[in-house]
Amino acid sequence: MSEIYTEKDNEKALELVEELMDKDPEPSSLEGKVLVFLVEIIQRFEEKHYKKCLNRRASEMNNSARQGNIENHVTSLELSKELRKVGFPQKSQWIWDEHYEEPTVFHSNEVLMYQRHMKSVYAAPLATELLEVLPNKVWIKKRQYDVRIHILSLGDYLIVCHHNDFKNYTEAYDKTLPDALAKMYIYLKKEKLI
Repeated sequence: MSEIYTEKDNEKALELVEELMDKDPEPSSLEGKVLVFLVEIIQRFEEKHYKKCLNRRASEMNNSARQGNIENHVTSLELSKELRKVGFPQKSQWIWDEHYEEPTVFHSNEVLMYQRHMKSVYAAPLATELLEVLPNKVWIKKRQYDVRIHILSLGDYLIVCHHNDFKNYTEAYDKTLPDALAKMYIYLKKEKLI
């Protein structure tokens, strides 16, 4: 196997990686080199394959958001507040406004300019807006860590920041893609990795 072309091949490669990781081979050994190679071809496949799926899914979410039901397509109010604290740009297609009795999401064009600067107004980014600022890779102590998005079988989202040895990683999990992405962005900002 020199490259992965199908989901079935990807699953086989993932199983091999798991088997090899259980053996914990030395990086210079044949098994260690095979492990590194498998991780590289898995990453190439997932980057190509899942990025297309993710962009399609984000586009569907944006279309759905325009038709109503926006709360599921933007970050929650709590995470929007955290994003502001860590310096996330307060320019977004959607905003949370606590000025009303119940916090409400508005399209930013519907809000008067002076209201955008009020303390009760928070950017409520869509997944696509977060993907624009979230890096694919970060460096920690001269080691490259990949930021990966996984769509779990139950429709939940897992964002993982890991080194290719899969021993050192951080994850952010949520039922909505914008909230999972926001959690990873907040973590990376707090750790000064972006």
